[in-house]
Amino acid sequence: MNTLNYIEPSPPAALDVPWLRVSVEGEVYTPHLFRIRRRWFSTEELRKLDRKHHGHSHCVYHLIYYLEGTNSVLIEDRVVEVAAGQMLLIEPNVFHNVIPREQRDCSFLTLMFTYQCGEKLLPLSFARLLERLAGHPLQPRRVVDDPKGVLRSYFNLLEKEVTGTDPEDLKRVGYCLAGLLNEVVGDSLPRDHLKSIPDDILAVQKYLFTNFDKPITIETLKDVARLSRSQLIGKFKQHCGMSPIDYLIHARVEKSKTYLLHSTKRIKEIAGLCGFQSEYYFCKTFKKRTGMTPGEFRDSNPD
Repeated sequence: MNTLNYIEPSPPAALDVPWLRVSVEGEVYTPHLFRIRRRWFSTEELRKLDRKHHGHSHCVYHLIYYLEGTNSVLIEDRVVEVAAGQMLLIEPNVFHNVIPREQRDCSFLTLMFTYQCGEKLLPLSFARLLERLAGHPLQPRRVVDDPKGVLRSYFNLLEKEVTGTDPEDLKRVGYCLAGLLNEVVGDSLPRDHLKSIPDDILAVQKYLFTNFDKPITIETLKDVARLSRSQLIGKFKQHCGMSPIDYLIHARVEKSKTYLLHSTKRIKEIAGLCGFQSEYYFCKTFKKRTGMTPGEFRDSNPD
């Protein structure tokens, strides 16, 4: 059993990624790098291992990307199958044993991180954490597929570029973590609605959610859904309860709250980062939706 680019700062190193901070009961928690490592197992090694002694639980988030092979791991009392090109999510305080259970060659890269306020650890599930980050109820899957290789690109960067714990390395880790969580969010539309929402409307939802900071028009969304303007608006309202533009504005306002609470960026800059054409339009929209101006919202949440 070998490791490559094994990184484990002691204590866990804070990642300066303001938009990944979350506020819980008046305390602000930030992501910290716990460990990055690659592991690979041969069939022969797996025959010799006693898996019983490797199960454990701790207050750490795991993102595990399978690089080669297919195998299974134990999470709580469930055996979970994972294959190359898939990412496994394990949340804090869940019993797990990631030593492969089958005698088959495989390799995987693991990013482990904590959420901390000082030394206090945050034990939220992935669903609760992502909901606080994205502003939407989400139901992430235990195993996330990577058909376009986007997840693989972030893990490649972690493995090949991150070789220490100097500030530049930690910036790369923060960048990769933000990208990975963004992909999980995009994959996590509420599962209880999937059967009732058609694929063309799901595609529009995902496009809006992942491109909220860019200029978006109905014409663009027509091309995504391959529907006429009237078909798109009517079908979207039918399945989502609001128009595509209302959905987009909601996503932009919710994201702006994260910047207002967890960064020192100026309101004009936040407006641009969240896709608003001007500071005036941002302030007007924000007040209409929340009853407060962005400045009032920030001042009312000093923590």
